[in-house]
Amino acid sequence: MVTFRSSDDPGVAVTRGKHTMLNRFFELCASEAPEHQVAKSTLYQDIPKLFRWDTKAKRWVRRKRYQAALGRMIHVSPRDMQRFYMRVLLCHRKGPTSFENLRTVDGVTYDSYREAALHAGYLEDDSEWVACMTEASQFRMPYQLRQLFATIIVYYQVVEVGALWERFYDDLSLDFGYKYRNLEGNAKEEMVKFHTLKSLNDLLLANGSAVAHFEDLPQLCEYPHLVLELLL
Repeated sequence: MVTFRSSDDPGVAVTRGKHTMLNRFFELCASEAPEHQVAKSTLYQDIPKLFRWDTKAKRWVRRKRYQAALGRMIHVSPRDMQRFYMRVLLCHRKGPTSFENLRTVDGVTYDSYREAALHAGYLEDDSEWVACMTEASQFRMPYQLRQLFATIIVYYQVVEVGALWERFYDDLSLDFGYKYRNLEGNAKEEMVKFHTLKSLNDLLLANGSAVAHFEDLPQLCEYPHLVLELLL
């Protein structure tokens, strides 16, 4: 697994040493050595297929043969904006040679990774949030996914909140699906959706928002009898 740490940023990594996986990746991309040229056309997460990380020497070493190695980057919360958008850029940009180069688009070096990702066209749709939720769904519990979903729709610009909800509804509601597994048909579907929405609404309220603020989400008022039961 390739990683990058909180110290992997322009203001810290350069001054504290250059031996992180990410810094060494930049060095590979900047190198003119024949065995390193392939790095210039490779995404960061794909580097382990072509190079192995020498933990003692703290550097990438060219593999003798291609290997289908796992190259997934660690998950980063959208709240950690600098690393999140750095990650977005690394998932799209091949062969970056430095942090500054990573933030450079069409000859212009932007002050933030988000600005660079925006001008590169990586934020024009919800693909970043789909990727974020897809990865998180592989290891996070349903409640944690609802927390992440709430964070994304409150603090970031999501083009189609309803579509994002529908796409990940099964993952977001998995715990309630298990809780009400003995119910059948519409009764089960209704209970699962209502309680998933209620849980999401509680999380949104804690962040100064509510399900009602998002018109393309299903609404709690669609289940008046269940809302009433909670009040009794």
